[in-house]
Parts: sequence; structure tokens; C-alpha cells
Amino acid sequence: MIGLLLACAPPEGLPLGSTAADCAACHPDHAAEWRGSAHAVGGSHAFDAWLPEVEAAWGGFAADRCVGCHRPGFGGDEGVGCVACHAAVGNHGEADGALAVDLSAPLSGPFGATAAPTVAHSSTPRELLGSDSLCGTCHEVTGPGLLHETTLSEHRAAGGEGCVECHAPRVVDRPLVPGGAPRPSRDHRFGLEDGLYGEALALTVEPRGEERVLVLRAEGATHDVPTGAAFVRRWRVELAVEAAASTTILSLGDDPLWAGAPVALVTDADEVRPGRLGAGEEVEWGLPAQGAVEARVWVEAVRTEVADALGVEAPAPVEVSRLVESDPAPTR
Repeated sequence: MIGLLLACAPPEGLPLGSTAADCAACHPDHAAEWRGSAHAVGGSHAFDAWLPEVEAAWGGFAADRCVGCHRPGFGGDEGVGCVACHAAVGNHGEADGALAVDLSAPLSGPFGATAAPTVAHSSTPRELLGSDSLCGTCHEVTGPGLLHETTLSEHRAAGGEGCVECHAPRVVDRPLVPGGAPRPSRDHRFGLEDGLYGEALALTVEPRGEERVLVLRAEGATHDVPTGAAFVRRWRVELAVEAAASTTILSLGDDPLWAGAPVALVTDADEVRPGRLGAGEEVEWGLPAQGAVEARVWVEAVRTEVADALGVEAPAPVEVSRLVESDPAPTR
């Protein structure tokens, strides 16, 4: 069947279907990676529970904007399916989900006219595919209400490599279809299953004269840590010296406030207090000159208080980094 498909002239549109399941019939490896990504579900139980809160606080337009990025429905997929990127022909602005998708046009692909012909779709190269502009269409949000996410702006200010270099890195050449020749390819998990959380922050113990300091640097990401909807999640740094009980010494994440007091949901807040590290920034804590040190970084994908307020179960915190420094030799 694959050989027959490849021998046929490319069609207009997507006659064999436009869902990720349809794409998986010929691209099983890519589809399997996508199914393990946040794009596949486009949200979470917390997202579903929050939509009514968003609509009540900021109106139906605000809720529609959330759905427009998390569950746009392009091609029939509930989440952000294959055609959301590969059938995107442009955007109406680099923010707020203003993506232009044309299911009747050739799909964007890295090989364009050199791709093997198939009855499933035709192919064309577009600079939009894999560009920061494509990613920023949904990863830059300008409201309404307090829904402000500035990941694209942060990334561009840091001047790092393109989004896909971290979030869809190149993998070993592999066939695009079963039985095909190996070709350059990228990971389609788009995020965090490959250890990017652990690479975003670096923990080190460094000398400061006769003392020591614990240093936390945001050196592995070209945007703030955390970024995006930081008011949902929390990054927590714990420290123990000489086998003492761990103590949280830093929490990163935007704190929603109402009348100066913390609230669980940003929809109940009147302001958001930034609590992040920008790319390249660092903080440090003084340590005793002696004593073994153990520091850990934990990520809460959904803060416990947010989950409780929405009536959903919070995912278990994930340890993404650990530093163990033995007791230094006494100085003489």
C-alpha cells in the first residue's frame, strides 16, 4: 500500500483525512511522539475546569481565546494536531492564536518538492514551519484580563536559537514512512519529556572568599523560567545542609494577588506579581563554610492551591535537578 501511495501524483487538499490518526497511517513514529506531547491534548483537567471561571471573569471572548490555542480543532483534532502546524499558511499576528490554516493547500514540510509523491497530500516548503513566528502565535498572549504570556518576547530578547532547536531537536535520520529511506527528522514531543525542565536551571556551589554560596542560574532556556502561564505552575528550590531537613528557599512562578493578598486563581486577582528568572539571570544563597549540601529543584505543573480551587487533582511534583556537594576539607 505504501509503495502504491508513493507512486501516485500528489493531490489537492487532504483526501485521506486531516486528523492526527489519519497522518499516523503513514507517519507512525512522528504521530507516536506527538501523542505523548501536550499538543495532543491541548490542555488538562485544570484547563477544562478553568474555562467557566475565565468566561465568568472576563467574558466569552476570553474563553474563546483560550480554546483557540489549546483546542483549536484544526482538521478535527481536539488538541493541536499535525495540520495546525503543517497546514498553517500564515498568521494574522504573532500572538493570541491568530493562526491561518488552509486544509486545501499543500502541507508544509522540510523537503517540499523533493518529498516523495503520495496520494495523501502534496508538499511545499514554507519558512513559517519551524519558525519562532509560528510558535509565538499561541505562545504569546496579550489578554484579555490578566492572561498575559510573553514567551516569544522573552525568547527574542534573549537572542537564542529558534524554538524548535530545543523543543523539536533533530534526531537520528529515520524514514518518514515505513520502508522509506532515512531522512533528517525532528522530535515531535515538543517539550518536556526529553529533560528540558532539568536543563532550564543550573545549580552550583561556588566559593566566595572563605565562604560558599549556592547559585541558581537560568542558563538553559532562552526565555524566563518559568514562562507562559506561570501563575498555574511553580518551580521550587529546596536546600539541606549537613543532612538537615530540606527547606524551601525559593519559589518561582507568578503569584496572583487580590488587594495585595495571594489568591489561587488569576481570574480572582487584580494583579500578578512576577516571580521568575530571566534568561541568564541568577540568584545565590550563602552557605556555611563546612557541611555537606544537597539542593533540589522541583516542578509543580499545577500548583496545589490552583488544583484545589478548581476541584481537580494536582499532578505530583517532579524533581528535575539535584546537586549533592560533599563536606569540603577544613581550611588551615
